[in-house]
Amino acid sequence: MGLPLYSEGTAEPPEEDDSVLAAFANGLPSGRSASFSMEGPVLQVDGDVPAALRLDPRTVLVRADLPDDVAWARSPVAAAVQQAGYLLCDEDTLFAMPVAIQVLGLTYSQWDLWGLDLDEAFASLRVAAAGEAWDPVLASFTNDPGSAP
Repeated sequence: MGLPLYSEGTAEPPEEDDSVLAAFANGLPSGRSASFSMEGPVLQVDGDVPAALRLDPRTVLVRADLPDDVAWARSPVAAAVQQAGYLLCDEDTLFAMPVAIQVLGLTYSQWDLWGLDLDEAFASLRVAAAGEAWDPVLASFTNDPGSAP
């Protein structure tokens, strides 16, 4: 088992893995299970290994290169995201690495892009990687086109 969670307590029994995965996939708050926990937008396996990252309510990155001791977790995470209606938009997507560096501090990792809409998923990934919400080419995908400079 990895590091104990900061908020880990003994008062409540852990949830089932499936319920934590379903809550993450559907963008809902959740507790922890024996294997998974949610820390903000991050789904962690074994207490300290990022397995998935929510970019926005309709876009998720799923880690493709989990360490060997937790590699078993990739299939249930991908299955939960797929059951929530997400589509695999890109495997080993290139812009995910800068996002993982900025958000998680992972210097090298591989991620698959999942989204409810292909165009919106890539637009969200681009915004997360570049940090710029307005772009004349992608302006129709932003939440507030009136916020352009």
